[in-house]
Amino acid sequence: MKSAIVTILFAAAFGSGVSAQAPADVLGDALREVGFTRADLGYRPKGYWNRFPLQIPYRLPSFDDLFAEPLKLYDFATVMGNTVETYLDPVYADSADNGLYKLVYHLGVDKRRGGFRDYSANLLPAPSGSSPLAAAFERLYRMADRPTEVYTFGAAAEGLDLTARVQSAAKDIPDTVQIIVARLLVNLADAIHWRNLAFRRCDPDDMAAAFAIRDLAQTQGDGQVYYPVLDDIARDIDLASLHYAVLKVAAAAEQAERALLPLADRVPEEVHFEMATPFGKVVILSPVYRPERRPPVKFFSSIVANNPTWYEYDATNTLLVVDLGRKSIWRGTPGATASLDNPVSVLIDLDGDDFYGERGAPQPPTTGVGLLGVGLVLDSKGNDRYYGDTYAQGAGLFGAGILLDRSGNDTYEGGESVQGCGYFGIGLCLDGGGDDEYYCYGDAQGMGGVGGGVGVLASYGGDDRYTAEPDAEVFNRADYHSQMKINANNAQGAGMGRRGDGSDGHA
Repeated sequence: MKSAIVTILFAAAFGSGVSAQAPADVLGDALREVGFTRADLGYRPKGYWNRFPLQIPYRLPSFDDLFAEPLKLYDFATVMGNTVETYLDPVYADSADNGLYKLVYHLGVDKRRGGFRDYSANLLPAPSGSSPLAAAFERLYRMADRPTEVYTFGAAAEGLDLTARVQSAAKDIPDTVQIIVARLLVNLADAIHWRNLAFRRCDPDDMAAAFAIRDLAQTQGDGQVYYPVLDDIARDIDLASLHYAVLKVAAAAEQAERALLPLADRVPEEVHFEMATPFGKVVILSPVYRPERRPPVKFFSSIVANNPTWYEYDATNTLLVVDLGRKSIWRGTPGATASLDNPVSVLIDLDGDDFYGERGAPQPPTTGVGLLGVGLVLDSKGNDRYYGDTYAQGAGLFGAGILLDRSGNDTYEGGESVQGCGYFGIGLCLDGGGDDEYYCYGDAQGMGGVGGGVGVLASYGGDDRYTAEPDAEVFNRADYHSQMKINANNAQGAGMGRRGDGSDGHA
């Protein structure tokens, strides 16, 4: 029997005497007809070309070679796809706690700038001692040169001892959960240290001006507005330190998420831990709460009015939010840098059908946005709805914005600069599975923008629908080639810099 199998395999490998016809080389034949070969494809700029913009800053490391060898684009994209297939796979997440770290490295950091390997983010251990959570808070206060206890009239001022306040507020949280959160906070503090190093040479006024810019999607394509502060920051920034901070945030958040998932149901009902730090609030919410005890509604949202079982929270200026499983409505800037004093913002939501923002409402940057810092939302389970305006759902400007939704049938609706969009930075919108809907106006759904930006929208599985609004009457991004009727979207796999040849020359 074995010999028969070998014979069959041998015949399959070498044929049965009938010669197989080689596949036609359609591209090669077409090139030969006009006197070219594959080696002639692509652009290799020459200094004697008239009006060709030779001195273009911020090109990605891969750009010149892909420009010269366009057939390599297939291989380049396939490797990125393989990264998604490997590290967004739910099976991988069940056995490892570094999938997000690998995705951020391979899709973002390594594409934006070389110099790193993906061995480890070198995370710090949880503080030792009897109160690791309080020790983590103390580290954040010391970083900002803020006192952890105050003495006056020869005695400790009542109510101002940081350690005592943290211990009192966390008394109902199990020690195992406190240790995990403490380790996460220590590593977020370390990430803030590296983020601050990244901008050490940058002018604070320039940073404030850049943070306030909201119109890059409308003003850079044809060089309509020139922002010199962007060039000044790009000249002075330390990208290696910034990317080290990004990798630390991704690695630390995912390790905390995977460690907390089996412990969530051990947290008693009604736990609402909320403490300020110099870099934003830290919030821990129990998975179970009683709607009749819900605090007064601050936002009078239609969602709560129609179904009071959701818990509504304003996540503006938060360093860390850990929701252990509530059905939540997130207002403000969850997982988004709210100011230069809030350079890192992380939200981990372990379960529940959640709303991020409200449909049709004007909103600040939200849900995985890193404006001159690092913003991350990591949602483990649930059918979620994400609503945003400008900068949302994985967007970065001189920083990294990351949204990872692991499972569920999700809806993503945003305006411009959303759903995987990077300007001078990295924007990643990652979805692990489920049947999802994506809608945007433009500069979105995988958009690498001005400044060597990297934007990725990646979905592991499911029947998904992607829409970039085509009708200028719905939202006006009209293009004159269509008599101003059809929008130019820059979406669903787009890359574009700043065309300054028709305006001020900054290209």
